[in-house]
Amino acid sequence: MHSFATDEKRKVLNFHNEMRQKVARGHEQRGNPEPQPAATNMPQLTWDDELEEMAQQWANHCDLENHDSCLPKGVGQNMASRGTAGNVNSIDVKYLLKDWYNEVDLFNSNEVASFVFHEDPKKIIGHYTQMLWAKTTKIGCGAIKFKEGEFNTFFLVCNYRVAGNCPGEPVYQRR
Repeated sequence: MHSFATDEKRKVLNFHNEMRQKVARGHEQRGNPEPQPAATNMPQLTWDDELEEMAQQWANHCDLENHDSCLPKGVGQNMASRGTAGNVNSIDVKYLLKDWYNEVDLFNSNEVASFVFHEDPKKIIGHYTQMLWAKTTKIGCGAIKFKEGEFNTFFLVCNYRVAGNCPGEPVYQRR
């Protein structure tokens, strides 16, 4: 079992806000096509203890495949896991966050104004867009570290309020 440590909370919140500001300032040069347009409405996220508690409950459930179907309306969720044959404590939460953010490589910058859901696994961008969703202002995450067979696994769940990835809605407003 594992509870979300204070330094992990700080890393998660800082990483989200740093990446949001990178995009907002027009400094993200990756994308398909690139670069990502600058934003006018990208607020900093704040930590929410209620979202953290819900995320920790889902992490403790250990369902690595399915999102929490009992989330309140208006709450979005990102999940990730990483395994190692070595010490699970060697897995930095930033590795998981970078996996989400690196979906920017697949994101069509022309879809900033109107989110498009893609079912093609080669076009999965929903973790990235949830991280940047301009209407999202709160985040809370939970995690669990456990052994499954030969592997030690770090499972991360982050909940967001307001939920993002609403088809037809803007990810953010272009500057």
